[in-house]
Amino acid sequence: MFENPLVAIDIGSHSIKVVEISGTTEKQVVRTGLRTLPPGAIVNGIIKDRAVVRKNLVALLKELGVRKFFRRASLAVSGSAVIIKRSKITPNDEVDLAEQVFSEAEQQFQTDMNELYFDYQLWPDPMGNDQYALMIGTRRETINERVEIVRNSGLLIGVVDCDLFALTNVVEKNYGEIAGITAVLNIGSGTSHVVFIANNQYLYSREIGMGGESYTKALADALKITIGEAEQQKIQVSLPEGVIAPELAKHISEMHELLISEFQMAVEFFFQSGEAPLEHDRVKGLFLCGGGAQVLGLTQAFETKLEIPVHLLDPFENIPFGKKLIGSENLINNRASFGVAVGLGMRRFGERD
Repeated sequence: MFENPLVAIDIGSHSIKVVEISGTTEKQVVRTGLRTLPPGAIVNGIIKDRAVVRKNLVALLKELGVRKFFRRASLAVSGSAVIIKRSKITPNDEVDLAEQVFSEAEQQFQTDMNELYFDYQLWPDPMGNDQYALMIGTRRETINERVEIVRNSGLLIGVVDCDLFALTNVVEKNYGEIAGITAVLNIGSGTSHVVFIANNQYLYSREIGMGGESYTKALADALKITIGEAEQQKIQVSLPEGVIAPELAKHISEMHELLISEFQMAVEFFFQSGEAPLEHDRVKGLFLCGGGAQVLGLTQAFETKLEIPVHLLDPFENIPFGKKLIGSENLINNRASFGVAVGLGMRRFGERD
């Protein structure tokens, strides 16, 4: 009954992305769509108007021709409502392992566990007999409101994932195992998130209080234009055929410098946190993704400042499109926006890894 691929739904502050990936070993993209949300519907990951979000999701599913009967969706949670901790667990024959992990989470999270949905993943420590536990807790209301919207759109729930884990899987699928520590900067609308990975495993993440809206507001203030006009100018000059005026280029460059500075502080926190493997002392590469990653010159600015390889993440790099791809027009200038959605689309009902 549930052998159909999951309908991947990424509900972001700026837009809703939907992806459907068929196949098990040989995957291919069969549907992809993006629908921009009206301002204020979601603010910094917090849903302010459920009815508007549901209406836009239903419209997008209809536009893509998604059949809903007994179909399950995969969706992601993100933002400050998600707590992620990684801890070494020493097996104790007198205590159940699950109880050990739960007890560790209580200490690490420093919040009432009854207010959270909690899960964890274990993997062995290559240097000894211990195990590492990757623990994640999400406030119940955060998941419940998204589940309610998806169910009210006519779909069942198959998988609830964390957006950062979805991105980690996308990097592995498209680029294989990368030596050293790699960072992924997901630039959202109001905020951005940095995730550090090594050997295809999540290590650490940190939120940055800047996103695409920061550029828009800065341009609007500097050029004395409306927010809408500033957003349109930002998009137009970022297109391949875009032409940029010197004054606009100057202000965009200044915002690049601010974002790069925020990223460098996140890197410093990471290495100070003790989460970085001892054999590594620097980030060797960076992937940029999210709608804000496509602002004119951002990749080059990061590469020049950091002096490391910087790439715009292409979540479809190693996942072919089906011959009858539905919604391909959305990919022309928005490929980097689909990282989380593609990661969700790679999941299968019942998976935990």
